[in-house]
Amino acid sequence: MNNILKYLFIASAAVFVISGLTKDRLPNPDGIVEELLLEPYQEEVEIEEFTTERKGIVYTVNPLYDYDIYGLVVSYSDARGFLNISHKRWGDYLNIKDLCLIWGQNLRTPHYKKFKFSSRDWMCLYRTRDNEAYFVFRSDKFSNNHLLVDDEALKKLVRKTRRGDQVHISGYLSKYSHDGGFSRGTSTTRLDNGNGACETIYVTGFEILKRSRPALDILFAVSGLAAATSALAIIAIFFVYTGAARKGAGAPDVIERRKKS
Repeated sequence: MNNILKYLFIASAAVFVISGLTKDRLPNPDGIVEELLLEPYQEEVEIEEFTTERKGIVYTVNPLYDYDIYGLVVSYSDARGFLNISHKRWGDYLNIKDLCLIWGQNLRTPHYKKFKFSSRDWMCLYRTRDNEAYFVFRSDKFSNNHLLVDDEALKKLVRKTRRGDQVHISGYLSKYSHDGGFSRGTSTTRLDNGNGACETIYVTGFEILKRSRPALDILFAVSGLAAATSALAIIAIFFVYTGAARKGAGAPDVIERRKKS
C-alpha cells in the first residue's frame, strides 16, 4: 500500500509540475480568435462623473472615452497578490487587476511567442533576445490596462482571467480618485510609452472569448490534489507505523523487568 502511494505521489507531482509549466503558454497564431486582429475602438463621451464605494472608500470616476478592446492576455497583476502592496497602501480597491494585452499585427506571426512578458504593480514589460522578433513587434499594439470593477459578476470573471486567455473588454477610459488624496489618470492613445502610458478602464462589459488550454487547467488541479492527498497519506502512515514500532519495542522491556522482580 505504501509503495502504491509513493508511485502515485511521484506520478501526480510530475504531472502537476509539467502541466503547471505548460498550461499558460501563449497560443499559436492559428488559435487566435479573429476579433483580436481588430484595433481598439475609442470615442469621446460626455458623461458626468459619478461615485462608487469599495471597502468604505468613496471613489469618484470621470469617464472620458467610450472604449472597446479585444486582446490576448500576455501578463497580469492581481491587486490581491502577495507582493502587490501598493493598492492597499493607497486605498485603491477599485482597480482589481491589470491585464497586459497584445492584438492586431502582433498576433499575425508567431514572433510574440519569443517574448517574455511580465507585470508589476503599475506596469507591464516585454523583452526578447530575438532581433527579428524585436523589430517586428509593434508597441502600439500592446497595452497595460488598469481595470476598475465594482460589479460583482464582472469582478469574478476578471479575477479568473490569466495569461493566454483571449478577452474582450468594454467600458470607459477614465480618471478616478478618492478623498484620501489618491488619483490616477489614463492614457488616451496607444502611441505613448513609459509612465502614464497605461489605459485605465472603468469596466462595463467583460468576456473571456477563449481560454488558454482548459484541459491542462483541469489536469493541473486534479494532479495537484492527488499529489497533496497521497503525500498526506504517506505522512500519516509513517507516523502510524512509527508509533506502533515504539509501542512494540517497549513491551519486552516491561516483561523482562517483571521477570527480574
